[in-house]
Amino acid sequence: MKKWPIVAEPDVQPRDRISIDLDQNENPLGPPAEAVRLMRRHAAELNEYPDGLYQQATVAAAAFYGVQPEQVLITEGVDEAIDLALLHTGAGTCFVPGYWPYWERAAALSVPMSQLHLGEEWQPGDSVDQIQGTMFVTQPNNPTGNLISNSWIDRAIERSELLFLDESYLEFSTEPSRIGSVRDARSLCVFRTFSKTLGLAGLRIGVLLADQRLIAKLAARHRVHETLALYGVIGSLKDSARVRKTVDYVVASRPSYVALLQRYRNLFVDVRDTHCNFVLARCAPPWTDKTMADALDEAGIRVRRCYIMGLPGWIRVSIGPRGALARLEEALSIVDGCSGRVVR
Repeated sequence: MKKWPIVAEPDVQPRDRISIDLDQNENPLGPPAEAVRLMRRHAAELNEYPDGLYQQATVAAAAFYGVQPEQVLITEGVDEAIDLALLHTGAGTCFVPGYWPYWERAAALSVPMSQLHLGEEWQPGDSVDQIQGTMFVTQPNNPTGNLISNSWIDRAIERSELLFLDESYLEFSTEPSRIGSVRDARSLCVFRTFSKTLGLAGLRIGVLLADQRLIAKLAARHRVHETLALYGVIGSLKDSARVRKTVDYVVASRPSYVALLQRYRNLFVDVRDTHCNFVLARCAPPWTDKTMADALDEAGIRVRRCYIMGLPGWIRVSIGPRGALARLEEALSIVDGCSGRVVR
């Protein structure tokens, strides 16, 4: 049985033992002030049912994304959106490396899920004829952070019973959105999250945008939303300037994270910039994604292991709030000091 490397305990401990989370790709600027204000203002109304509030949030989302209210379905994050898409077609297909909740939700619902393995440069190649049911595409891809070929997506829309295009990270790239295509492409639905640029990860809110006939069918299994989450949606959509501020911060910060990780050649053999709010690094043997994540956690930084996403040996590092880069450098310095004492 293979034994993975074990990292010795660092001699130097960080001053602050509270870890900084760079593993969840959260908004580094925090939640929108208007969303927080509205939720606080209406917290005393929790004894009342949110009659009419869902429609208000739907209208606000439609205006924000430039579609009609009938083309909008607000969901409980991406999990509900995935469930609705899988149950609509009864089967699914996703990429590996890819976003693991696709196959986890399929397993939970006992829906068959096929996997397409990304090849060179993490592109799907000529695999469009292997699609079954709903094709799930994250654009840009998570965890690789690269853009999937538009020509492949065009062919997949024609081939798929339903193409689920997850644009959760698209705003961090220069790629245009496909939201404008949902009216004409009846087999296309676009998912947007409120967790990234809109800063509401704690509310677990997302939105599906599609042809109104498809939205009507998906809505038959739709869950009920709670009052404060809907006010969070309405409040966050009033601050579109803050989206640009978040994107600018992430895009300006990403090169510094890449440069920092590249300096530690004892720890990483490949560091990739991305089109997302994270960067990607491949651990230098004998380090593994597990031993690296454990060592960084011990030094005060949490990162995401990519093995669960079909990318063993790599870690994903989110762009954190101000001060996080300095803490990451401190943690890497501590771990690098242990490199000579990694044992098999």
